Amino acid sequence: MLESLVANLLNRFLGMYVRNFDPKQLNVGIWSGDVTLRDLELRREALDQFHLPLNVIEGHISSLVLQIPWSNLRGKPVRINIEDIFLLAAPKEDEEYNAEEEEKRAHAVKMEKLDSAELLKERNTEGMSKEEQAKTQSFTAALTTTIIDNVQISVKNVHIRYEDALSDPGHPFAAGLTLQELSAVSTDENWRPTWIQSTSGTTHKLATLGSLAVYWDTDTKLLGSGSGEQGAKEQGLDHSATMDKLREMIVKSDDPSVGEHQYILKPVSGRAGLEMDKSGKTDRPKIWIIVQLWTSCAR
Repeated sequence: MLESLVANLLNRFLGMYVRNFDPKQLNVGIWSGDVTLRDLELRREALDQFHLPLNVIEGHISSLVLQIPWSNLRGKPVRINIEDIFLLAAPKEDEEYNAEEEEKRAHAVKMEKLDSAELLKERNTEGMSKEEQAKTQSFTAALTTTIIDNVQISVKNVHIRYEDALSDPGHPFAAGLTLQELSAVSTDENWRPTWIQSTSGTTHKLATLGSLAVYWDTDTKLLGSGSGEQGAKEQGLDHSATMDKLREMIVKSDDPSVGEHQYILKPVSGRAGLEMDKSGKTDRPKIWIIVQLWTSCAR
C-alpha cells in the first residue's frame, strides 16, 4: 500500500514540475526501493503554484536519488540525495500574456491539488471498516513518525536566480540564492549519528550548512539575455552552458574568492542541533536548537 501511495504522489508531484519525466522509470524504482532520476528539466510553468508573475527560463536537477528500505522501515533510514538544483527565472512579458493560456495553467494547478488530496483520502479509507481505518491510521502514524525521525537528507549545489531587464530598462539586475551543501541526519543526545527508536522520548537532528549566500547584482550581465522567456529563445540560450555557469557562480567554502556578487548575505556555513521533545510534558521546551554559524567569505 505504501509503495503505491508513494509512487502515485511522486508521479503527480514530479509530473507537475518536470518536463522530461518518465513515470515508468519512477514506478520501477519505487517498488525496488531505489529511485534514481537524472537530468530533470523543470517546466516553464513550474512556479505557477506560488502565484508569481514569473516563467522558468531554465531549470535543472542533475540527480535525485531516493532509497526506501521497504522491508525494514523500522530499522533502516530513508535516504534522499539531490544534486545540482538550478533555476533561472524571469518576469512574464506583456506580449507573451495569453488570457486563455493563463486560465488553463491556473486550472491545472487547482486540479493537481484536488487530485493529490483525493488520492490520500482514497488510499487511507478505500474498502475499510471504521475499525480497520482506525488501526491503519494508528499504524501509519507510528511508521511515519519513525521514518521522519530517521530520514537522511543531502542537498548539494543549489543556485536559484531571478533576472530582470524589464523593471528598469538599461539597468538589468539579478537576485539569487546559492548553496553548496545542506544535510540532515538523526543523532543521539551527544550528536553522534544513530538510529532513533520509535519509543524514544526525544528526536535529535544535526543539520550541516555549507556556504549559503544571497546576492543582488545591479547592472549585471544576464544569462538569459535579460528580457524574459522570448528574449532567451531569440538569443539561442544553450541549456548546458547556462547550467555550467550557474554551477560556477556557487561560492565554495574552500574557495571563498569565487563568485563576484553584491551580497545581501555573504556566504555563511554552520551546524544546527535540533532536539524535539515528544513526551508532551509542559515543563520542558518542545523544540530546542543550538546554532553555530561562521562566514566563509574572505572579502
